[in-house]
Amino acid sequence: MKLASLLLTLVLLGGCATALERDGQCLASLTPDYLQAQEELQRLERAWRAAMIWPTTVPRDTTLQQSGRSGEPLSGSAVTSSGDSRGTVGLDPGEGAHQALDEARGLLLDARARHRATLDWYEKVYARVRIRLEEEQILSDTRMLFGTGAALIFYPIVRWNIRSVLWEGRDPDSPADPVTRFCQERLARDQARLESGEGD
Repeated sequence: MKLASLLLTLVLLGGCATALERDGQCLASLTPDYLQAQEELQRLERAWRAAMIWPTTVPRDTTLQQSGRSGEPLSGSAVTSSGDSRGTVGLDPGEGAHQALDEARGLLLDARARHRATLDWYEKVYARVRIRLEEEQILSDTRMLFGTGAALIFYPIVRWNIRSVLWEGRDPDSPADPVTRFCQERLARDQARLESGEGD
C-alpha cells in the first residue's frame, strides 16, 4: 500500500512538474523579446512626447488638432500647454515640427501594433506560470499533509478539486489550450533553431 501510494505521488508530481517546466521555459524564451519590445516602445513614447512639447509657440488648439488627428497613441495620455510662448528656446514650430510629431506618432503606433502579439502572449504565459506555481505550492502542502499513508488515495480527488478552482474548470494541459499550444510551438521552433545552429 505504501509503495502504491509513493508511486502515485511520483506520477502526479512528475506530470505537474513537466507542465511547469515547459511553461517556465516558454516564459524564459519570451522574456528577451518582451524586454526588447518594452524598451523600443518606451523610447518611441519618449520621442513622441518630446515632439509634442517641441512646438510650444504654436497655438494650443493647433497642437491638439495635430496630435489628435489619428487618436492618442496611449490611453489616458493628455496634451497640456500653457499657451505662453515665453521661455521657448527659439525652435521653429512650423511645418517641420508638426511633421516630426506625425512621424513620431506613426512610429509609436506601428511599434505597438508590431509588438502587440509578443506583449499579449507574455502576459498570458506569465499568468499561466504564476497559477502553476500557486497550484504546485497548494498540492505540495496537501501531499505533506497526507504523507504516504492510506489517506493518499484521496489525493487525486483533492487535486482535481484544486485544479477546478484554480483553472476555473479549464484544462490547461489540453492540446487545444491556446497557451499550451503556443508554448509547444514556440519551444519546438527554439529547438529547431538550436539544432540548425542559429542559436550559436
